[in-house]
Amino acid sequence: MWEMFLQWLRGRSPDGPVVHLPDICRNLLDLPPGLPVEDPDVKAHFPDSLVVLASLRHAVRRVMGQDYHFADYILRITPRSAGGGPSTARLRVTADGPRLLLRLHDEFGFDEGFLAVVNDEAGYFQIDDDPCGVPVRFERLNGMKGSWTAGVYEQIDGDSDGKFDAASLPFHEMEFWDYLRTGADGREEFLFVEINQSTGWTQLWRGFAC
Repeated sequence: MWEMFLQWLRGRSPDGPVVHLPDICRNLLDLPPGLPVEDPDVKAHFPDSLVVLASLRHAVRRVMGQDYHFADYILRITPRSAGGGPSTARLRVTADGPRLLLRLHDEFGFDEGFLAVVNDEAGYFQIDDDPCGVPVRFERLNGMKGSWTAGVYEQIDGDSDGKFDAASLPFHEMEFWDYLRTGADGREEFLFVEINQSTGWTQLWRGFAC
């Protein structure tokens, strides 16, 4: 009975129910948590910073009865010189697609007016506070209308053994809108809008293939 109780206790989470990682989910880059990331493409974007893998998110989307998976490697960026605080980036990876390096553009609580913007049939999203000072306009990726949802599982190294936890993971449903634009230099930039369906927390991630 004591072992059964301990198993139940380990399966509890302050954020709600926990579940096991589906078989489709993989550490596609085989990166260990808590250690510096030695990937040359990542290091090239943060040459003066220490980049450590903090956690790994798996998104599983079901389309016509088939599951599709992508992984977000959550990177903690710490400048080596004084004067700047740590930040977070994501390296988004699929089994057969480009790798995307994403940075957080904005985040806020649920906003019904914002939801109307991303669900507008016009299919575009304009950012007016871009650092370049010029409004930038994104179009829906592949002309898609509406949002899509995915189950998101997050792995951490809870016992600091250098390995991601494989079971009893926090889980939540996310709603996604994806956009794309081509800059003046011909480079494609991606924008992802993500809303947690449990909390309404909204994040905008922007980035490029790397």
